This record gives sequence, structure tokens and C-alpha cells, in this order.
Amino acid sequence: MGWPTPFSGPKIAYCGTFVNFFGMGIILPFLPFFVDSVEDDDNAATLWVGAIVTGQFVGVVIGSVIMGTVSDKLGPKLALLVALSGNVLFFALSALADTTLLFFLARLSAGTFTPVVPAEAWVIHSTSSENRADALGKFVASILGGFLLGTGSSVILGDLGIDAACYLSSAIAAVMLLVVFLSQEPEPLNGSSPSDPEKSKNSDRKNLYLVLSSKAWTSVALMNFTLGCTFGTAVTIPGLILKRDYDFNERETSLFYLATVSVMILANLLVYKKVLARLKPWKTYLLVCVFQSTMFLFGALSLWLSASEWPFLVTGVLAVMMNAFGVPTNSLVASRLADIRAIQDPSSNLIHGRVLGVTRGTFNIGQAVSPFISVAVFSLQFYAPFVFVSVLLWICLFNFLRVGSDEVNQTPEDFTVKEDITPKEEPKMSI
Repeated sequence: MGWPTPFSGPKIAYCGTFVNFFGMGIILPFLPFFVDSVEDDDNAATLWVGAIVTGQFVGVVIGSVIMGTVSDKLGPKLALLVALSGNVLFFALSALADTTLLFFLARLSAGTFTPVVPAEAWVIHSTSSENRADALGKFVASILGGFLLGTGSSVILGDLGIDAACYLSSAIAAVMLLVVFLSQEPEPLNGSSPSDPEKSKNSDRKNLYLVLSSKAWTSVALMNFTLGCTFGTAVTIPGLILKRDYDFNERETSLFYLATVSVMILANLLVYKKVLARLKPWKTYLLVCVFQSTMFLFGALSLWLSASEWPFLVTGVLAVMMNAFGVPTNSLVASRLADIRAIQDPSSNLIHGRVLGVTRGTFNIGQAVSPFISVAVFSLQFYAPFVFVSVLLWICLFNFLRVGSDEVNQTPEDFTVKEDITPKEEPKMSI
């Protein structure tokens, strides 16, 4: 009857993204040393470090859309196999690159084969509507955990350098590839098979357009872009400030970033589900916008008023922690909108992968462009990056207030016709 499939459930998706971000995180401590070893000009070396990191995120933006489409057409399992195969190949080729250009191309390609969207679709398909928020919180935690463990593993490798880091990440991705191959693919939500030839491609495009043009999704996209900017700023600017104003060394700065990611993981695993259950998505967004912008502004204010580094450290950690609430809520709302279209138009194929791919891409765009913007305005005024992200958050806040809770809090259950003696009219999705 074919190959055995002993593995199943959303944990497969968690492991897939964990492996991918492990491969991203493990090279970062070695990257400046590798670039310095092949570039004679210090200025060129600095630019190449930024270009390589940004190039991988650009690849993720492109790959999110491509892998989302593959997931819808061929199923999340095959899409995840393709993505992990690309990780195995291009993580290994990164070790063979002997110039910055070749390394850049290898990491750009590795980013294009991102397993995040197929894994996210896997989570959506393998969890019920009631358990989806908790599953997506754990999904984000797996991303952060992979990045954290990857960065920490560089300490163990020590003098073995970036080649060993690339080979190790490729080997781990190969193991995960085998696990996914032996895994049972989750059933699609509406019971249809991917790329059903009986279903209309025009209907697919129409449904995708209706979701991506809805007030709820455009609000989510703006929020996701903003959270990408807050994350990109938070991993770029604090390190410069800690070194310049508080004389932090590399170890102390690394501990700050370690604490930040650890708090985000704990927030995902222990707090997010409770917050979402009490507040629902709309109020969760309001909380994220108000609290995160306040923490960023308090952090900037502490640089003026306090000689101690602790107010800046605490506000920085708390500000970025709110991404643990905002990012999975964005995926939750986007997936619900795709669910609703599947209910309203049963004749179409599933569009979850494409919706999640574009949604995830908005975050990666913000993550890619914000370091350059933040560094540029930081050179003018030290508080300017924090004002920049705070303004974006307040724009999101006012936009959510304008859109309203009914649009953002829509669930598939609201559009499911229940059996009743009295005929009921099916509600229409506001788009």
C-alpha cells in the first residue's frame, strides 16, 4: 500500500520550521568572520554582511508566495518536501562557497525554499478551529526556538567555523526531510483534494482576490508589515546603543538577544492562548499596538533620563515580546478568511497556502527593509528608529479602530449553516 507513515499532526510542521531557522541562526555569529576572510575592504565587508542577511529574507519573501501556491496545488506535504530538499542542497552549497557573491546566492536560494508557509498550512489543516490559535502560537515558538538554538549551537562549533555550521544545518534538514516523507499528510479542511481538476481556476483567483482585498486582510497585512519592521529594528538598533552608550561587549549583547527571544518563546507557549481567548483578535491587535509603541517610546525616553541600562533593556524585551501575540494572530485571521471562502464557495480549491504565503511575505518585507531605514534615521537622532516603529503601530491602531471588531473577529462558524426548523439566511462575508 506504499510507504508507512508513522508520523502525523502539527508537530511535523513545528519541526520543519525549527530546522529551517536553526540553519539561519547558526551562521550569524560566523558570518562577519567569513566575510572578513574573503574581503579586503572593511566597508565592502560590512555591506556584504547586510546584503547576505537581507538576501536570505528577500528569498523568503519570494519563496513564501511560491511555496504557498505549491502547497495549495499539490498539498502541504509535497511542498514541505520540496522546501526541505532545497534547504539540504543550499545549506550544503553555502559551505562550498569561497566568495561572498557565491555565499549570497546560496543563502538567497535557501531563503526561496522556505518551509514556513507549507508548514503553516500543515498546521491549519491538522488542527480544529478551536485549537488553531494554540497551534499557531506553538508554531511561532518553533521558529524562534530554531533560531535561538541555532545561534547557541555556534558556541559549540567554535573554531570549526561557518563551513561546519552549514554542513550541520544541511544534515539536520536531511533528517527532517526523511521524517516528513514518512509522515501522514493532514486532510484538507473542506474534504477536497489539492488541485481538483473539477474545480474552477477562475473561482480560485476570485476567492483569493476577495480575501486579499477584504478590510480584515488588508489590516492584517499592514500589521504584519509593521511587526516585521519592529522586529527588524529591535534586532539592529539595541546592539548599537548597548555598545555605544553602555559599553556592552559581544557576550553581554548576545545575552540580551538571548533573553529577548526566550521571553518571546515563553509568551507564545504560556500566555498567548489565554490572551487571545479573552480578547479575541481585534482587541489583541489593539493591545499589541498600544503596549508595543509605549514600550518603544519608554525605551527611547530612558536613554535621556536614566544612566542605568536596565530601563532600556526591560522595555526592549517587553516591546519585542508583543510580536509573540501579533504574528500568530495575523496567521489565524488570514486562515479564517480562507476558511470562510471555502465555506461560501465549495466549488473552489483551497487557497490557504497562497493566503498564508502573501501574509507571511508582508512580515518578511518589513523585516528586510526596516534595518536599513532604522540605521539611516538612527544616524540622525538616536530616538528616531523608535519613533519610526511607534508611528507605524499607531497607524495600525487607528486602522483597526476604523475597520471594527466584526470584520477582524469573523470565524468560519459564523458562516456555517446550522440545521434548524426555521430556514436561516447564510451571512455574507464583508469584503
